[in-house]
Amino acid sequence: MQLHTNFISNIARSRPATDNIEQVKVLIEHNIGQAPIEDQAETSVLFGLIAERYERCNLLISTNQPFFVWNSIFRDPSITIAAIDHLAHHSTNFVLNVESYHR
Repeated sequence: MQLHTNFISNIARSRPATDNIEQVKVLIEHNIGQAPIEDQAETSVLFGLIAERYERCNLLISTNQPFFVWNSIFRDPSITIAAIDHLAHHSTNFVLNVESYHR
C-alpha cells in the first residue's frame, strides 16, 4: 500500500496540487483499505478528496473491504460515516464475488 500512502502524503504536503482537482474528469482511488491510514493529515486529505468530488465530479473507488469495516481505514467514526454517505449517495456499487487477481 506504499503507493497509496505516498500519494496521499504528497497531496497533504502540497495543497496547490489539489486546487484544480475538478478538472480531472474521473479520479480513481484504487485499493482503499489495503492498509489503514495512520496519519490524521492523510485521513483528512482522503476525506477532502471524497468531499470535494461529492455530487460534482466522478470518483471511482475500488476496495476489498465492505463499508462496515471502514472504521479501520479512517480511524474516526464521524469521518467514516461521512465518507460512506458521500460515496453511497447517487452511486452505483458493484460487488464482485470473484477471486482476487492480486497475489
